Amino acid sequence: MASALIAPFDPARPLRVLIGTMENGENLSNFAEGLKQLGHTVTKVFQFAESQHGRRIVPDHLLRDVLAGTTYGIPAEDPDTIFWNPGPRIQEMIDGHDLFIFQSGKTLLPGNDDLPVIRNAGKRIVSVFTGTDVRHWSAAEPQYSSWGRRYWPAHTEKWDQPHPTKSQMVLDQYFYNNWSVANKIYTLRMAELYSDVILSVPEQAGLAIRPYFHFHVPIDANRFTAAVPDREVPIVVHAPSHRIRKGSDFIQYAVNLLNFQGVKAEYRQFEGLDNAVVAQELSNADIAVDQIFAMMHGGFALEAMAAGCAVLASNVPEFMPGPEERPILDVHPGNLHTQLRRLIEDRALRRRLGEEARRHVERHHTPVAAARHLLNALARAEADDFDYWPSFFLQHYRLPRSEVLPPHVLGLNLEVIRSGRVPRGTHPTLLRERGLIPDAPLDPFERSRFLQRTDPAIGPYGLRFDPIDFP
Repeated sequence: MASALIAPFDPARPLRVLIGTMENGENLSNFAEGLKQLGHTVTKVFQFAESQHGRRIVPDHLLRDVLAGTTYGIPAEDPDTIFWNPGPRIQEMIDGHDLFIFQSGKTLLPGNDDLPVIRNAGKRIVSVFTGTDVRHWSAAEPQYSSWGRRYWPAHTEKWDQPHPTKSQMVLDQYFYNNWSVANKIYTLRMAELYSDVILSVPEQAGLAIRPYFHFHVPIDANRFTAAVPDREVPIVVHAPSHRIRKGSDFIQYAVNLLNFQGVKAEYRQFEGLDNAVVAQELSNADIAVDQIFAMMHGGFALEAMAAGCAVLASNVPEFMPGPEERPILDVHPGNLHTQLRRLIEDRALRRRLGEEARRHVERHHTPVAAARHLLNALARAEADDFDYWPSFFLQHYRLPRSEVLPPHVLGLNLEVIRSGRVPRGTHPTLLRERGLIPDAPLDPFERSRFLQRTDPAIGPYGLRFDPIDFP
């Protein structure tokens, strides 16, 4: 949210950017490359020098070195309080940068307690979310159901773990035990309170309150040679990071069944290969099948598009409209056999999708394109011009039966609500009944703040976040 301490954003001014601290795929590294190409100075601070599928991720600093001399802890008498004393390195980082980009709620300190310090220093913050860092089955299931889809991973995620104190939540967040809805709400609310811009997508934003921008995932398209082989018998590839969640058995069965029915295709599934081998396989392939359960495409789909593949993945513009005109053939478990058969038999469609795919990636997903979108979002946020205005959480969301939000998370919900507009029809009594804000009644002035707000609810894509009513 905008701060009176910060001057209006000037997109022409060179920025000193700190980006970190947990890499996912190569998102942060690609953002850093794009920002550098646009003339900005970038410092990468990562928790680990990770190796992602054969490609070494090299940070400028490891987080443990930046935290040298910083002390922090939780007093035994007040487990809902965190204290910290900054060491010289972390203070230098805060003082020496204009913009901070954090992914998946992993900032410089546990509990994100560095965020208010960064804000109070007059700096800007961008928070990037990528999936399970903020997605919870209790919000995803009803949203998927409203579109006639099943949220398949739900059975593996229903680990309801209420946390009564902030100290336990911070430890869980820091050590990546992030199953509890309270943890996910905490992570999201801290970003909503202190970030200028949030990058996310509707599929994972069921717990969101504040408006946000579409996350254009950056990929290094130069690693892929675009080719459209146009074989009579196409090669179909699939590269799961998690076989069950990506639906790998469904995909292999569909190809085998089609071959048995006389619709010929060669199936190749690969896992654990380094980037160079993956790039070669994709350039040689005709069709790539991404995840079939999620109502969003993954990074593999973008890499396949950069290599000129015709891609099968989720593509429901009414649910996730941006970026526009995605050359992806929509697929889910119910239509996998039909759509795969269509793409194998229709060579003209396959060629068209493959030829449009690379252009789409270059327009929206290269490091420079994604970085430019991020910087544009900073300027658009000051004009109250967002891509999505969420309303599901405030108007429809209900906690799982086994979870109760701890007091400090209830307080964060109320603080975010107080800080901005809420959807028309949102009422504090209903939020209290659903266990989403504190029990204490609001004073007349606070009630009037709810009742007087209006709901833009429309982004540039021209639809509400939740396009149909929920029970």
